[in-house]
Formats: sequence, C-alpha cells, structure tokens
Amino acid sequence: MPYTLEQGKKILKDTIQFNLRHRDYERVNKIADMYTRYTTGEDVQSLLRRFTPREDEALFAQRVNLTQVTTGAIVNALASPMYKVGRSHASKHITWEDKKSTEENALTLSKATNKFFGKKSVESYLNTRMVELDCSDPNTFIVVEFKESVDPKNPKVKASPYPYEVNSKEAINYLYINNELQFLIVKNDKHAIYLQDQVITGEYYTKESYISYTEALFPNQEWLLIYTDEKQTDIKEAHLITTLDHLGGEIPAIRVGSNRDLTTRGRTCVPMIHAAMPFFEKSIKTVSEFDLTNCLHTFPQKIQYDEVCQGDFEKGIMCNKGKITTTNNFCPVCKGSGWKTHTSAADIIRVRLPKDMKDMVSLENYISYKGPALDLLEYQKKLALYELPQLAMKAVYTSELYSSDNVTATATEKNIDLESVYDTLKPFADHYSDVYKHIVTMIASFIDLGNGIKVHHSFYKDFKMKTVSMLLSDLDVANKSGAESYVKSEINKDITDKLYIDKPDELMKIKVKTRFYPFNGKSVDEINNIILNDITTKYNKVLYANFDYIFDQIEAEYITKTVNFYRMEGNKQAEIVKTKVNELILEINAESAPNDFGSGTENNTDQVV
Repeated sequence: MPYTLEQGKKILKDTIQFNLRHRDYERVNKIADMYTRYTTGEDVQSLLRRFTPREDEALFAQRVNLTQVTTGAIVNALASPMYKVGRSHASKHITWEDKKSTEENALTLSKATNKFFGKKSVESYLNTRMVELDCSDPNTFIVVEFKESVDPKNPKVKASPYPYEVNSKEAINYLYINNELQFLIVKNDKHAIYLQDQVITGEYYTKESYISYTEALFPNQEWLLIYTDEKQTDIKEAHLITTLDHLGGEIPAIRVGSNRDLTTRGRTCVPMIHAAMPFFEKSIKTVSEFDLTNCLHTFPQKIQYDEVCQGDFEKGIMCNKGKITTTNNFCPVCKGSGWKTHTSAADIIRVRLPKDMKDMVSLENYISYKGPALDLLEYQKKLALYELPQLAMKAVYTSELYSSDNVTATATEKNIDLESVYDTLKPFADHYSDVYKHIVTMIASFIDLGNGIKVHHSFYKDFKMKTVSMLLSDLDVANKSGAESYVKSEINKDITDKLYIDKPDELMKIKVKTRFYPFNGKSVDEINNIILNDITTKYNKVLYANFDYIFDQIEAEYITKTVNFYRMEGNKQAEIVKTKVNELILEINAESAPNDFGSGTENNTDQVV
C-alpha cells in the first residue's frame, strides 16, 4: 500500500530537515548528465579525455576547441525506430461500468485528453517526449497536475490536467516496493510529496520571514521549524507544510524509463539505447583525433634546413637556444624559438644573392614540402562516421536494418532483422501503454470521470515498420507462392496504411470500402474463374461489377454536413450497402425479363435480406 497521509508528512519533514536523498540519487543524475551530453553534444570538455603522456593542457584545450562530437547524430539514428512506436497500430478503448454514460463520458474525456499538452493530445505528447526523455533522462517522472476549475456554479469540477516533468535532480526521494511507487518527493522552489490522494507541500521561509508572518494558518497547514541547536533555542529556517487533496485514487506520477539498470539491481532505469554507450565513448575519442588531424595535417607540411638564432651582434644581443645569455630573458630576435627563421606562414625566407651567378644553389635544397598521409585520415573517417554508428545500432537492436549503407540480401533476412528490432522495442512499447493508461486514468479522475473507468491500450507485436518496397516484395512472394487470400489482404492493408498515413480521412474511406469489397484478396484470374463458373451469388457479382457506381451513389446521398457514411457504425453501413445493391438487382432483373412474361420483379431470390 502507498504511504498514508501521516506517513507522507513524516517522510517529507525528514527529507526537508535532514536533506535526505534516495539511495541511487548520484547514479541517476550521473546517467542523466552523461546521456544529455551524448544527445546534445554540449559541454564537450567533460566528454573528452586528455592523453597525459603526450598532451599538455594547451594542446588538450586546442583539441577541445577543434572537436565536433557526432554522438547527437548517433542518438538520433538510434531513436528513430522508437519514434515509430507511437505511430504504430494500437488496440485502444475506454469504458465505464455504467454503460449508459459511456458515450457521454468518452466525449468529455476526449476533450480533456486532446488538450493535455497545450493543444496537443496525450498521444501526441508521448510520441515525442517518451523518446526524448528515455534517451536523455529515463528516471524522469511524468506527474499529472491540474488547475482547479474557476466555474462558480460547479466549483467541485477539476479541469485542465497537464504534464509536469520531474527530472532526476528534482526527484530527490522516492520509494518503490514490488514495482509500485509508494511516494515521490520533488524539490524545486519548494518541496512536495505526492501520495495516493494528497499532495503535501513544504514552502521555505527564512527566520526573519517566519517571524514577520502574520497570516492565520488554515486547518490543512502547519509549521516545520528547523533549529540551529539541539536545545531548539534558535530558529534556522521554517517550512510551511500544506496538505492538498487531489483524490485521484493513486499517485499521479509514473517514471519514463523501461530499461532497468543492473547496477542498481533494477531500482532505477537506463536509456533503452544504453547498450551503445561504449560506442558513444569511442566515437568521441575517434572524432576528436580525426578533427585534430584534419585541421593540423591536411595541408602540405613545410620542412626546411634552418640556422640557429645567433642574436643581434650590433645591439649586443647574444642568443642561446632562445634565451639572451646575459639576462636569461627571451631573445627578441627569434621570439624565444632559438631558430633563425620565423614560423609565420607570411614570412619570406631571404637568401643573399651571390656576387657570382655560378655560386647560386637551387632553392629545392633549402626547403621541401611533404603532403599528408591520407591513409590515417581515411581510417579515422571510416571508423568515426560509419563503423561506430553501425556498431551502436547493432548493439541496441541486434540488427543492421537501419544502417545507412546496409544492403540486405533477401526479404527473409529483412524480416529477421525487423523481428530483432521489434523484440528490442517491445518493452518500451509496453511501458508506453502503461504511461498512457496511467495519464488517461488520472485525467479522468481529475475531471470526476474516474469512477468505474477501464482504460485499455496495447501495441501489436508487429509495429508495421516495413517500407512500401518491402511490403510489395512480400505481396509478390505471396502471389507467387499461392498464399491464402486473407494473407494477401493483410499485406494490401499494410501497404494502404503506409501510402495514406498522412490522409486519415482518405484512409478511413478506403478501409470501409475494402470491408465491403467482394472477393477481397483474390487475384483477377481467381475472380474471373468464380464468376464464369457461377460459384457465387448474384449479389456479389452485382456488387463487384458496380462497386464504384454503388459507392458513388451512397456518397451522394449519405455524405452531408451532418452525416458521413464512412463514420457510421458498421451495421448501419452494411444496411445501406445492401439496400443499394438490392435496388440495383431489381433494376437488372426488370430490364432483363421478357415483356410478355411479366414485369420481371417476381424473381427476387438473388437479393440479400
């Protein structure tokens, strides 16, 4: 059982007074700090390591300035399949024990869930934030907060639920028992503990502000005084403890992460992409070396014979390895280098013109330029920009399906790779469903619709991530192998979903028409064989031959500003289609019957009742 009100007050007061933190606080903040840097590429200094034996502080600082880490791009590639989970097909429905009010309740709840995150719905919010938070700080909690209704006619109704994200640093104390959250303490501008039906806050006051506090306390308020000494003679600070009822029936917080951290024996979480961590670190090192080599060595290197600096005899300056012999100060002639030639690229090396032209020596004997060795650069480039990202992808998904340069030989291998991706995503998808159900349940409670509610949400094992080309390949194999019609029908359905993913109204229309299409999944040859051998009803023949005409008639009659055939219940749609087909059968029978043998309306045996 979650903590009671009195237990919650005590743990909140102890946390404030003794500055308590949960046992894994340092670990979760280390994870959040590390993966935030991997994801954003910011604060590169903390990601790089200095090569102590051959790199001083100045050279390390130079390498830091030159390095542009690519871990953000790798994380983005790893997160791409995770974003597809929220866009996959899910089984979802919400019911109440009181069946009579289900339709009305669903409409009211839908309005609240569609404005959960500004103008975005719960699903739109989770589709992005679940992935972003899992990749950067999986120990973040999503808390469902709400603003009280300001409607004076109905002050009990709670309105406008919204998400409040509590990161690892802010979630200072919490406890799980048997995978159930007992309490959550958050520290921002004030402390707050979330319980099953209450939220208790602790607002900080200095000694002076406490003494000058003159307002009367409400029944749900009390002071927590912290003293400087054991005898409690001198107040150090004060906290105003306030208890508020949310009456949600459960703690309105749920953790984002789904991948348990083995280091903490599963008490906390690591990102789903945690298996790629060694390749993030290798990528940072390799990219740093590549950037440094690319900047310092990808131009012709000048190598020349040079003379040591002697100083300036006319000014009485004697140079010895860059220092003036008499004062030990840097030589102003060579700037302390000890060499006669300046190192600036703008310098011109002047060679005295000899009096006799035969004494001239080719300048090639003085200076030589050497081009860079490109083999090392190519190796570093290939390792940093191609191999390490591919290895990171394979470490997480045990698959190379999403590698940019991967070419899978057969459709079978593609399916095997996709199965590996699906297996990796399944725990994340299951937890997505848990988070969705929790948020919707809390929203319903906060708008007084939580009594008897049942929220169902689950993703199918197949996340439908195949491309159109892969699906077309599957369909071709199904046709050639003589697969059953329902198999081909499912593949066609998946292709339609892909093609019309951004046209929901058109997709709905196609799905309805597909449901009524006779001989669905049959090839043209199979359909012709069925019709020619007269092994189907006249109803099916008429519907098949006049399919588009029938639905054009239905759309003209049943799609108006207030009525939409494609949004009707399935039974109602079926009745309308049957009526239209039967009317057409009567017309056909009437026209085909001989005039001297009646009107042709006596034989209606081909109609569907």
